[in-house]
Amino acid sequence: MVKAKKNSVTVVFRKKTRLIFDPAAVVFGILKSENAGGFEINLVFTDNAFIKKINLEYRSKNYPTDVITFAAAKSGDIFISVEKAAEQAASYGASFDEEVKRLVVHGALHVLGYDHVRQIDRKEMAPKEKKYFKISAEKN
Repeated sequence: MVKAKKNSVTVVFRKKTRLIFDPAAVVFGILKSENAGGFEINLVFTDNAFIKKINLEYRSKNYPTDVITFAAAKSGDIFISVEKAAEQAASYGASFDEEVKRLVVHGALHVLGYDHVRQIDRKEMAPKEKKYFKISAEKN
């Protein structure tokens, strides 16, 4: 029997943030459900200014965004702007933690290779986003 490689999730707070859920546990849950082993993921919580710099440098878009994910093979970096998450939570009528959790799920799925650029890809990614958000919400 081949032993599955362990996953690694590192959480970094460049912007001090209080969350009532464990973001690493959400990512680990998704990786387990997707039967994904051997992944190394960095989850970085930051502010609008830093994510705007990343968005400009790598996507040529000069504004802050909510989440940016970089993925290669079995590794990935997920950057989440907690300021943008707070703005979006208020406009969506959601709690801050719900919005951050949604962004964590979204970023983790990108690391796993899911995308939403084309309609056909959205049809595959969107149900997974809903499924994993629901599962993670039920655990808290």
